[in-house]
Amino acid sequence: MFVQAYVQVRHKANYLSIRTSGFEKIDLFGDEPQPAVAEYSLLFGKNYVINKNSNLQFGIGIGVAEITSRGKFLYNTCKGMFCVVGHNVYEKITQNPIAIPLEIKYNLFFTRKVGLNLGLNMNINKVQTFFAVNAGFLVGRLKDK
Repeated sequence: MFVQAYVQVRHKANYLSIRTSGFEKIDLFGDEPQPAVAEYSLLFGKNYVINKNSNLQFGIGIGVAEITSRGKFLYNTCKGMFCVVGHNVYEKITQNPIAIPLEIKYNLFFTRKVGLNLGLNMNINKVQTFFAVNAGFLVGRLKDK
């Protein structure tokens, strides 16, 4: 599951954005550490107006990635000879490298407060570079010029 949230302030053709996003595998019936990536970023970008209802944005910034993976096997919870329900326990490894986030977004506004967003996000770091293609809803207020 991928989730992203951001707050953005625009001034003329520039914008400043605080963004967090993450991807995590959901396992309902297990307790092993699942692979996951997340980011916490500050981005600066350019806003290109296509028409009064849409724009294209390109941004770059600085951030921190959080990368979680399964480590080595630690033990099995079965204690007896006739154990039926047991599971393996693994170590959880979390790394937090400095990252360079990039984004390209297309925003289409239906009203002054509601719209759709299509985007491509990338996070470059030394541990595991990752990217996401996303679509979402925009809720906010556009100030009149």
